[in-house]
Amino acid sequence: MSLFCASQLDRFTAVLSANIEALEEDNQLELGAHLSSCVATLEWMKCRVASSLGVKDATDPVVAHTAAAGRGRPIMRTLGGDGTPAVSEFLVPEVALAFGCSERDATSYLAVGLDLRFRLRCTNAEFGGGRISYGHAKVISEATRHLPVDAAEALDAVLADAATTRTPARLRILARRKAAAADPAGFANRHQTAMSNRGTATFPLGDGMGSFCLTTSLTAAVAVADQIDGWAAKLRTLLPDVPLDAHRADAATRLLLGQHPLTGHNLLTTSAHSDPDRNRRRPLRRRPPTSCRALPTTRPGSRPAPSCGSR
Repeated sequence: MSLFCASQLDRFTAVLSANIEALEEDNQLELGAHLSSCVATLEWMKCRVASSLGVKDATDPVVAHTAAAGRGRPIMRTLGGDGTPAVSEFLVPEVALAFGCSERDATSYLAVGLDLRFRLRCTNAEFGGGRISYGHAKVISEATRHLPVDAAEALDAVLADAATTRTPARLRILARRKAAAADPAGFANRHQTAMSNRGTATFPLGDGMGSFCLTTSLTAAVAVADQIDGWAAKLRTLLPDVPLDAHRADAATRLLLGQHPLTGHNLLTTSAHSDPDRNRRRPLRRRPPTSCRALPTTRPGSRPAPSCGSR
């Protein structure tokens, strides 16, 4: 057993042996805070295990045997930021199977763990001590992943300290703003690259119908496809006689039109000035009739000025 695990035994034992029903409300809240701290430490250990596997993956005997047998070396992927080692394509499903999670979550564990080990020392210390959660560490890792090593180290201490008083959502807003200010040229290049690699197009089919095409990254395409499948499954519970592909098409079409895929309500709010039908729905206001009368003037000898409704 490592020294770190031995030092945490009393902390975990006290939490696990607590009699929750016998505690007062204030003590139960304190117990919940200690539970969250313990969960954060366990998540840190999972990131540590994943990063250790990533470091050892380059010298793995199975990988070396595969390359020596002439079957080619597996594709190496860089999941972390600059200065982190690349891992083989086979490590992600192995970690997912061992942790009992999806491959997407396993990729996040590997990327965050490698960034904590090689780039984010302050965040690693706060995360390992249970003072911030895995969500905070993931936000800091993703925000600083595209930055150079020196810029990431400079933001590490600032964001790790800010994470102790912010939720992950609020921390993400601060982290993105700090990262954009630390590397404005890189931020502009990534923005331009992302805009160049995405887009939509429509084209006619041979049967007189139309089709559309979405060009984006693989991660975004998979996420959109999974979400459309979920919406289609919910729509099929309401209309079981309609094919599932038709429900997928309906959900995607509504989403492209700015409508909710399930309810059809508009997702984009429009102002009253941009509504072309606002004058037809609003009753016309009639001006009260005005009569022309002579207004007194202050200069003697000048003509009176008429007052009427039209100019």
